Amino acid sequence: MNPNEQYSQSQGGQQASNNAAANAFQSSAPVGPAIGQVPLGQVDPRMLAPLPKKRSLGSLVTIIILSILLVSAIGFGIWAFMGRQDYKTNSDQKSATAVEQAKEAQKIALDAEFIEKEKLPYDTYSGPAAAGSIKIQYPKTWSAYVVEDSQSATPVVGYFHPGYVPNTVNNVTSMALRLEVANQPYEQVMLLYESFIKNGQITAAAASFPSVPNVLGTRLSGQILLGNQKVQGTMVVLPLRDKTVKLWTESNSAFLGDFDTAILPSFVFVP
Repeated sequence: MNPNEQYSQSQGGQQASNNAAANAFQSSAPVGPAIGQVPLGQVDPRMLAPLPKKRSLGSLVTIIILSILLVSAIGFGIWAFMGRQDYKTNSDQKSATAVEQAKEAQKIALDAEFIEKEKLPYDTYSGPAAAGSIKIQYPKTWSAYVVEDSQSATPVVGYFHPGYVPNTVNNVTSMALRLEVANQPYEQVMLLYESFIKNGQITAAAASFPSVPNVLGTRLSGQILLGNQKVQGTMVVLPLRDKTVKLWTESNSAFLGDFDTAILPSFVFVP
């Protein structure tokens, strides 16, 4: 083989080696980016954008509730503190006032109890037989003024009042108890109150006494003194043979308790 052939062969082998190396480099080098991939050395703009802030409704509600509770707690604390300061400042005065009020209430209760005990034992008024032999028990702390006149249109007229009997002429004082026996039939006496009952100035209900349950009369309440609108009292009217018995108190506010609990239960007469 001549030298030219040897040079050609060496040149061809070197070319083949270069080609093989180039192919090997290309097979190991990375290919172009696939879909969704970013080439090396480049940054996806989406990665640089700020992440969206997620707002939670539950978190907002929780914050609001906690804020309300905090404000309420602070307000309660202030109120409690002020109340404690007020109590510390005025505790002695408040204690003294409470003691005085308790003493006053006890005094009122004891006075009322004493007054009731002082009424016992009851005194008794007994009327003439011609007027039904009336008997009335009344507190011994009351005074009685009774006029008996069989020839009068009112054979018995009685006034009863605590302490002493005041003026009986002008009816200035509301009497604790009044008694009257009239020489008029029961039906005729009741006619005097009929119009006042109809217009509501007086209320009427059936009534009788425990001692004479068979005698039925009427209980009147309201403006029982005809023509005197200031008096608000209670009256019991009962038939007594050809006469009429009237028993009443002229003050429901002051004497109705005695009238119902002491006077009426003990009232006796002969029909």
